[in-house]
Amino acid sequence: MIGLTLRLGSVCSEYVEGKRKRYTNPFAYYFLVAAVGLFLTGMGNSATAVSADDDPPEFILKYFAQIGLICFIPLAFLWSKLFRRAERNLAENYVFSLYTFGYFAWCDVLLLGPLSFVIPSETAIGLIYLFMFVGYLVFAGTVFFQEKPHIVLTKYVVSFVVMFLVAAIVLLPVWINDV
Repeated sequence: MIGLTLRLGSVCSEYVEGKRKRYTNPFAYYFLVAAVGLFLTGMGNSATAVSADDDPPEFILKYFAQIGLICFIPLAFLWSKLFRRAERNLAENYVFSLYTFGYFAWCDVLLLGPLSFVIPSETAIGLIYLFMFVGYLVFAGTVFFQEKPHIVLTKYVVSFVVMFLVAAIVLLPVWINDV
């Protein structure tokens, strides 16, 4: 956890370069975090937990970890294309996505969950979460991809916009049926 907190980009780089004995397998790490996060979200302790009026479909709750694993593949593909200069392949970008999103799920559970009891505004918590997430990804990405922060941020924005558009196109039939 300390390595992922202070030097995530370096931890990911070392892992993909074969220095793996010190680090948890990224798949096991992600599944552990997803399981703990789902358990605590079910108990209502997560800052990003949905309200009872807006429960996610049971399918999403049941397969949350697997859905994340699948969604990280196209994201890793986009990063391998956008950050070509770093010469990281799809698997290396996938490891980076598992570690970063897994770590940030810990932040949600351990930091933002308790913070939600102190700060009553969901908007404020959401903004704190967004700024922490973006800042952390840029911090880690500058090391992992060896790019300047503004370039990393720009490429992340492009990748997340593309992912949102693809998700919107894929989920459009579901949204139409619900209306």
